[in-house]
Amino acid sequence: MKEYRVVTDFFAREAFWHAPQKSFTPANAYREDGGELVAKRIRLARPGTLEQFQADEYVRIPGNHVVAVRGELNDDEILVSEVVDVDPAPTAAEAAFLEEQFPDSFDDPEFGTFYHNKDQGNFHGEIPYKDIGLIAILESEASAAALAWMHEDFDKFMQEAKEYAARELLDLANDWGSDGWDEEEEGKPFAPLAEDDFVNGLSPISFYIHAPEDDDGDEDDDGEGGYDDEGGDGEEAEGVCFSIDFMAGDMFWGHNVNVEGYVSERGYSFADAEIWG
Repeated sequence: MKEYRVVTDFFAREAFWHAPQKSFTPANAYREDGGELVAKRIRLARPGTLEQFQADEYVRIPGNHVVAVRGELNDDEILVSEVVDVDPAPTAAEAAFLEEQFPDSFDDPEFGTFYHNKDQGNFHGEIPYKDIGLIAILESEASAAALAWMHEDFDKFMQEAKEYAARELLDLANDWGSDGWDEEEEGKPFAPLAEDDFVNGLSPISFYIHAPEDDDGDEDDDGEGGYDDEGGDGEEAEGVCFSIDFMAGDMFWGHNVNVEGYVSERGYSFADAEIWG
């Protein structure tokens, strides 16, 4: 195994190495220990197991950083066996590369800076939520206007999103939990989750704001869309739509939960909750 120093992509902050399957982190340059910096699009790859996921063993690889790892280089991928350091001091060449890949941006008065991801054509930032920086993705700079309704009480909004997901998916979670449950092997009968258990088991990962979509799944530029509000009265969506991705622990065997809805001048409404991943 060799040691490598890798310059991660600016937007690699999205990569949580916390999944029961192989996970990846994009990078734009690397060098072998003691070698010259090579500008090349590669990715760090790490095998994931269900045991690691259940034990909460994961590493968050920061974006726009130099990261030291140990592993094997194969074409455009380093198969990582160990993360040595997630924040070593950059060399002069690495520091210059970090500055060069810094993207354009704009500032939100409450939620800070959002950076333009040219590859995806959208803007990325972080919203402070409890003790984490919740990844926030805006389809365009124009979508930033929708951030204003979050300024006052974002915590309340997130709590309501979790409660909505519980109402929609609690029965399904208990179906998944009871499926294959062996009372003799476990030494106890299956205990269904309560709504509070479901809500407390959700941890947000990302928040996406985008234009409404038409019936074909395409974004509708004139602002007319197809989301129904929580009441299910068939009313067309107005304004912009949002999507929240939550980690759900082992409630759905490692799958995530996604909550969708929309916001307009009348406020926000939740439209759907489903299992993802």
